[in-house]
Amino acid sequence: MAATTPADVDGGLPVVYDALYESREQTGAVLERTADGYESMRLVVPVEQGVDVDDRGEEMHGIADEMATESDDVVPVDFATVANAGLGEIADSIIWTMALAFAGVAVVLAATYRIERGSATLGIVTVVPIVLVVGAVFASMALLGLSLTFITAFLVSITIGLGIDYNIHVSDRFAHELAAGATPVEALSTTVTGTGGALLGSALTSSAAFATLLVHPSIVFQSFGFIVVVALALSFVVSVLVFPSMLLLWARAVHPHQSA
Repeated sequence: MAATTPADVDGGLPVVYDALYESREQTGAVLERTADGYESMRLVVPVEQGVDVDDRGEEMHGIADEMATESDDVVPVDFATVANAGLGEIADSIIWTMALAFAGVAVVLAATYRIERGSATLGIVTVVPIVLVVGAVFASMALLGLSLTFITAFLVSITIGLGIDYNIHVSDRFAHELAAGATPVEALSTTVTGTGGALLGSALTSSAAFATLLVHPSIVFQSFGFIVVVALALSFVVSVLVFPSMLLLWARAVHPHQSA
């Protein structure tokens, strides 16, 4: 016996919708009916859980495209589709947000170092390494296929706060050694061997704490832990391996009489 379709019913789909609409009190939350007829219908479609947000969003859009007709549009609404819709705005705005954050930090450090150490340029130089760290974090996310979501965008933003502390400790100790009469090379040696050891301990303990999130079953927490661990590790490496070279160049340009 052939199956009966809505087209086989006298009156077509409107009759089916009428019967469905009047069958239950809560059907109004599924069917939207106005004086002109039925405007929309909500369908709940199961999708695979635990997949990447981008993949889930693409799957939802694929289902919607298959269900759409020339006369009826299908709009997928889900956390993944909403998140993907906002990613474009995030990608456009995060660059400006980062630029404003870097500018704000540079102004504060320039003023602070001008008052405390007599050199505003040292404060500006202190900000440069964290720019490299943020760029490296974005590159790591791209290589590992981590999507830019609301959570990861927020975490990349706070990377500035996580990494700038290391640079401040290094540059302040370096300036202190210079003020005590050391040459730039001597000041760097004392800074890296002294302050660098303390920063290593801080980086290891903090990274170990956040690394526990990598075994969490939720991909959101895994991404959180990964980004923080990478940011801390890169901040330490840059502060003790790259930043000292910048400080040496700065010292030779600003204090040439101490470069011997």
